[in-house]
Amino acid sequence: MRISLGENAKMALDTLRENKMRSFLTVLGVVIGITALITVSSILVGFYSDVTAYLEDYGPNTIWIFKVAPGVSTGHLTSEERNRKPLSSKMDWRSVSNARPSRR
Repeated sequence: MRISLGENAKMALDTLRENKMRSFLTVLGVVIGITALITVSSILVGFYSDVTAYLEDYGPNTIWIFKVAPGVSTGHLTSEERNRKPLSSKMDWRSVSNARPSRR
């Protein structure tokens, strides 16, 4: 059973006329999606070209040297400060106060 092209076009136009809101929302969704895709790709291409131009300014004979501390950096705390745990419960405070030598 083969349906002609003209009959398909007539059924499609009838459906569009009957469901105007659904057709409008579908077209709006397609337009918004394509606009978002073009916008994101334009931003990425612009960013790529900007970074490439920035790096090309230095040329092939430029060396960058940075001073980096060895190991994992967790801020400006010393290792002793990083390993120290806060006393959070009353039991912790009691055990610390009982372990202290008394001053007499």
